[in-house]
Amino acid sequence: MAEEKKKSKINPKTRQILDIMVTGIQVVIVIFCIVLSIIIWTGNAGDPINRKINWFAIRTDSMTRQSDEYYAALKEKLGCDFNVKKSTFDPGDMVITKKVAFEDIQVGDVIAYKATIKDINGNFSEQIITHRVVMINKNNKEITTRGDRDVNGEQETTVEYSNVFGKMTGKLKGIGGAILWLQGFRRIETENGVGYDRDENNSKSASFLIIIIPLAALFIYNGFYVVKWAMDERTKKIKEAAQKEAADKLATEAVNQKELERKAIRAFMASQGMTDEQIDAYFAKEDEKLAAQEAAKAEETSTEDSSADVEETVEQPAEEANSEEQESEEPKE
Repeated sequence: MAEEKKKSKINPKTRQILDIMVTGIQVVIVIFCIVLSIIIWTGNAGDPINRKINWFAIRTDSMTRQSDEYYAALKEKLGCDFNVKKSTFDPGDMVITKKVAFEDIQVGDVIAYKATIKDINGNFSEQIITHRVVMINKNNKEITTRGDRDVNGEQETTVEYSNVFGKMTGKLKGIGGAILWLQGFRRIETENGVGYDRDENNSKSASFLIIIIPLAALFIYNGFYVVKWAMDERTKKIKEAAQKEAADKLATEAVNQKELERKAIRAFMASQGMTDEQIDAYFAKEDEKLAAQEAAKAEETSTEDSSADVEETVEQPAEEANSEEQESEEPKE
């Protein structure tokens, strides 16, 4: 039974590998939660106009990809070329923009800017818009944009360069939808198209589930092991103290027992008429005899060890001598 229990224990090497894996998983979870928190709470926080890099979760379908014929006609009309696949996106995607100089913005680029427009529910509000550049006024530093879904150009918007956050440099498919959900938005469909609107019932509960709970679980998990370690250390110290106390008690009892025996012998000798000097001389001789016995025993043990070493050294030459004798007895041809 004891052997089976011993075999079931994890060996130190396996335990070390498991500890490294658990630590790695915890680090990944913490980094994920930190990055996600930064994306959620700083994506649209503060004033993005002052940041070089921004990311925006797309809430409308104004830049959803249209037909190839539409883009062929648009490129011909604008007199430029652009990558349709890389510059179109759907609601729920995340767009990454980089702050650039006015001279670096070209017709056909996609930019993000701040403007007051009518949202998907028909309400006017200040929003972050991500549309394609269709005209640039270099004298006034004004840029005219429109969404690809506005195929007839009926909703073109002119914006000053000072309100531009940056030019689109990349996108993450579907990531924006998850971010919007964590920010408390929900996907809806209206007569103006597909988009995301704030869900008052969701609010921040989603981000709480995704971020706060995992971090709290890690805190509880590590707190449990810290408490366990502290309790184990306390138990270890108590055990060591108890063992030391028991050893000291045994040593004290042995000394006391010896003292009691000596007192009894002294009393008996005194009852026989022996003087204190005679009794002290007797015990002095007994102590010398005991010390001599201990020394002889130690010397005997040392001699036995030395003899064993000598026998091992002599054994090999004896074997070689026997071998030489056997060779000398062999008949010569």
